[in-house]
Amino acid sequence: MRPALKRVGAVAVGTAAGLILPEPPRRIHPVGLFGSVAARAEMAAWAPSRLAGALYWTALVGGTYALGTTTARRSGERAVAISLALAVGGGALYRSARIVCDALGIGRVEEARVLMKALVSRDADSLDEAAMVRGCVESVAENTVDAIAAPAVFALLAGAPGVSAYRAANTLDAMVGYRTPLYRDFGWFAARMDDIANYLPARLTVLATALCRPRLARSILAAARYQGRFHPSPNGGPVEAAFASALGIMLGGPALYGGVIEDRPQLGWGRPPRPGDIERAIVLSRQVTALSVVLACGTYLAGALAWHRLGLRLFLSR
Repeated sequence: MRPALKRVGAVAVGTAAGLILPEPPRRIHPVGLFGSVAARAEMAAWAPSRLAGALYWTALVGGTYALGTTTARRSGERAVAISLALAVGGGALYRSARIVCDALGIGRVEEARVLMKALVSRDADSLDEAAMVRGCVESVAENTVDAIAAPAVFALLAGAPGVSAYRAANTLDAMVGYRTPLYRDFGWFAARMDDIANYLPARLTVLATALCRPRLARSILAAARYQGRFHPSPNGGPVEAAFASALGIMLGGPALYGGVIEDRPQLGWGRPPRPGDIERAIVLSRQVTALSVVLACGTYLAGALAWHRLGLRLFLSR
């Protein structure tokens, strides 16, 4: 049980550090450096082919996992805490969302459009205030999984190499995982693998959202189940629907990605979001984050304890 307790401690410390400490500059941030390498590799590997995209993804994610394994052998559980501190992007997420909220609060719509580009992958130049608020809240909800819950889950399951590989896969999805003519085939594998990687963390986040708002738990779970399945993302949809229901607002609607309009389904039951709902979404995200990590660590410890008892029984029965 001691290794399991060390792993849980490393996950708790690393997640907290990622939420509190400022991120390194992009030019030296591991995720930024990986993105630069991936962009160069894309120029050499791109082809209108799913096979080319799969090979591109496998080489980059596999290489990142191998590098993470080398680091983990030298540093042990400290590598888990360090990798999580670098991978968890909750602090940057909340700061970016608050900056957009402040700009909208004083009527600087054009400035908010520019700031939105750091939060969303949709075309921000044509967004009005309502669409920017909606996109901001949706980004906070979805990134509660991508930037916080999922790295913690992969740290528990696979240590520092798992965190590194997950962030690599998530970054590749953000770079090439679109349904545009350029990436429809080449980015297909990256998008599917990101869906698989986030499946369990997204459901954990939905459960944590319901537990954080127990009076609304039934409507939160219903929104995630019945509305989220109509969303293009099998993971983003349920989480955004859960947040919308918990906040009493309505998300979804048309969004422009790479010049292509995607008509997203209605998520949640309530009024249209207002700028103040961005701060409410941040507060909810923090609560959900804490509970998600507690649930993940508790499940991990319960599994480790069950495995320990099973091994002890087999040993004593000999």
